[in-house]
Amino acid sequence: MNFDAEGRTVVALGLKSVGYETMFYWHDTAMMAMAFLVSLRLPWQASDLRNDH
Repeated sequence: MNFDAEGRTVVALGLKSVGYETMFYWHDTAMMAMAFLVSLRLPWQASDLRNDH
C-alpha cells in the first residue's frame, strides 16, 4: 500500500485517464478500511506497548 502523495497522484491520474475519476474516492476509502483492519490486529496489551529505549 502506498499512502504518499506521489502514489495517490498516480492512482488519481490513472483513474482520470480512463474516465473513472470519481473512483479515486472509493480507492481512498478502501485503503483507509484496510489500514483500520490491520490496526485491529496490533497488540493492545500494556506489556506490548512498553518503550524499551
